[in-house]
Amino acid sequence: MLLLIYYPNYYHDAETQNQRALLERCSRRTEVDDAMREDLSDDPCIICFDAFESGQQTRRLTPCGHLFHTSCIDEWLERRLRSVPRLACPVCSVLVDDAQPEEESDPSVARDLAWLTELRRSHPGFFW
Repeated sequence: MLLLIYYPNYYHDAETQNQRALLERCSRRTEVDDAMREDLSDDPCIICFDAFESGQQTRRLTPCGHLFHTSCIDEWLERRLRSVPRLACPVCSVLVDDAQPEEESDPSVARDLAWLTELRRSHPGFFW
């Protein structure tokens, strides 16, 4: 007789820790100062739609360059990991991954690729 013991919390916790470590490697944390707040006055955090205020912690995803409140993006990605095992930007769906192809390491190229991906999604019959 074979007895199989499954520890779902153990595996979930290990995967969550791996994804958090990946997020730390593939993003940059910064604190909003007055100059940055002025630059971002028209661009709120896309998750909570609140403005960036001085002293708040932010996280910029390196693959695409999108900026979020640290607490917002961390919570959003953790909830998303329950259904999708890969980290992706909530704005452009670029994967947050260590192994970025050479051409995607440049943020402007990554933004252009994300724009083309979104264009392809919104106009499915336009592209072959």
